[in-house]
Amino acid sequence: MTPAALRAELGVIRVTFERGDFTALPPLMDQHADHVQTFCAHGDARGFRDEIRALQSEQQQIIELLRGRQRELLELMRAQRQSSQIARVYAQVGLA
Repeated sequence: MTPAALRAELGVIRVTFERGDFTALPPLMDQHADHVQTFCAHGDARGFRDEIRALQSEQQQIIELLRGRQRELLELMRAQRQSSQIARVYAQVGLA
């Protein structure tokens, strides 16, 4: 595994996110984490310190994208829950 290969994996993760294929993301991210851990465990990884920092920065950007999407989904769920509660209130008073 090389920094370029790790960067390519992050590219696949980003494209998968942008496509909205959220079920495919966890295994891709787990695999990438395993590859990063394996790469960093080798002694020669120290020679790639700047590349590793760049990879970490890119990974953090992807994590922020995921968290943003998570916040959006939670807000949609809250809105749906409120809508359901309002519908029940109308049903209780015979308006639905």
